[in-house]
Amino acid sequence: MSRPNPATPRRRKQRLVRDEETADDELVMLRASGSELAGAIDDIVRDALRSAAIYDVEVGPSRREALFGVSVFALRGGAEVGDVLDRFSSSPNYLAVTVGSLRRLGFAVLPTGSDANHFDVQLNPGIDGADFELVADFVIEQAARRLVEAAGPLLPNPAYAGSTRRPGGER
Repeated sequence: MSRPNPATPRRRKQRLVRDEETADDELVMLRASGSELAGAIDDIVRDALRSAAIYDVEVGPSRREALFGVSVFALRGGAEVGDVLDRFSSSPNYLAVTVGSLRRLGFAVLPTGSDANHFDVQLNPGIDGADFELVADFVIEQAARRLVEAAGPLLPNPAYAGSTRRPGGER
């Protein structure tokens, strides 16, 4: 897999991590392109490598690491599944998993960005931003496989723009 061009050390961006706790029973969803899990794994790897090429996260006083992040959105506050899936209208499938399941596998689930429902799953913690290119692709692929296995099978996305069915059963 070809790697994205890295940001220079001075040009790396610090990803906003919100100061909040996330419950283990919180359900998060991620988009999945294609009709097979292999395609989802490829997407996750590509997204994590792209994220690591650009973003750092602060993990302690004066310590930053590359964010091998995969975007997920939480189902919160009485929202309907369709509300979250509308964000994935270009993806025919999605995966859903609880935050606790991800944490039990050693993944950090970071509340990132300004959207209260957005999180990043950190696939490979502990790597300095300047060293992100030293991480082998297969390491990220193994982490992506663990994430996908925790989520289970691909689920059809009723909000998919190519679908004849819309959330709520409308056509």
